[in-house]
Amino acid sequence: MMKMLSLLGLVALLALSGCTKQKECSETIDTINGTVERFDKLDVQVNMTDPTKAAEQMKKLAKAVEEEAEKINKLNPETPELKKHVEAYQEMVADMAKATKALSAAAKDMAELESGMKKSQKDLSSTMEAVNGACATNAAGCAEIAAKMQQAPTGSEGDEIFMKKLEAFGGMLKALSPKNPKVAAPLTQLVKAVEGQVALLKKAKKTEKSGGDAADALNKATDAEDGLVSAINTFCGAP
Repeated sequence: MMKMLSLLGLVALLALSGCTKQKECSETIDTINGTVERFDKLDVQVNMTDPTKAAEQMKKLAKAVEEEAEKINKLNPETPELKKHVEAYQEMVADMAKATKALSAAAKDMAELESGMKKSQKDLSSTMEAVNGACATNAAGCAEIAAKMQQAPTGSEGDEIFMKKLEAFGGMLKALSPKNPKVAAPLTQLVKAVEGQVALLKKAKKTEKSGGDAADALNKATDAEDGLVSAINTFCGAP
């Protein structure tokens, strides 16, 4: 009789375990499918030719991914094998949320940098004109300045080379010490304009790298998604 009870208990336990797996699988698949459907309906078009709009779209995408990550993180199956698969999927979604957030920040920085660069270019042009104008009416001590001004780099040399040459150009101008205050004042402003543009170029380079790293991380996460979903479907017996 005791053996019979033990056998019946085991059958009941197996039946309960099967029901638990079925319920947890259904909840997991429904949650993941819901996330996929909402992503498919999400109207996000990132056009990098317009940094401001790109930043707005990336912010929208980052928020959506973060919201979906919160939904996925609520999954907490008790079935050990399913739990392992779900935790791997949760980690992937967390990586995706982190990457899109970083991309959103990079897009925002690039939009601000574009605006700052336009202003910086205007400042650079106007201060160079001011120095040339000052030297036109106050020629004393301007020969050396004119020689240095001839060494101003051009953007056609490539971003990295241009940045280095512009930085060196600023250093050369800063080393000059004209005695005439009418020349010294615009020269000081020119040096500040050059240093400002160099700072923006350095920040742009750093932002491009962080954006590229975030894009790589996002691609890695999305590449892993199919395999993780397939593992869950295989375990749950889904087609």
